[in-house]
Amino acid sequence: MINKDDLIKTNLHKVDKLEKEIIFPFFLSEFGELTSAYFIYQNFDQYAEIFTYLVNGKYVIEFDVSTIDYSIIINSIITVDEYKKSLQGKGRANKENREYLDKIMKEINAN
Repeated sequence: MINKDDLIKTNLHKVDKLEKEIIFPFFLSEFGELTSAYFIYQNFDQYAEIFTYLVNGKYVIEFDVSTIDYSIIINSIITVDEYKKSLQGKGRANKENREYLDKIMKEINAN
């Protein structure tokens, strides 16, 4: 039987390794510098993982990482304000996403 805690640890280790070896170097090449990167969202599609990050406190980037060769395809890069506008409307998910983004922005602005 699979231990739930072991499965979580394994998945966290995989994401951490993916960030260090693939995602963060990609951000550095895409934006020229990497001062901060905050994970916002992850979803799974056939042969790809879809990620959304807040980068350098300015940009929200959504991209796919191939589960076959770890290549990255950019879906969109938008400003924080544009991302906030996309979260307008009713619904618990949008409200939670707005609150999470506000929390991240407060942390960035405090530093």
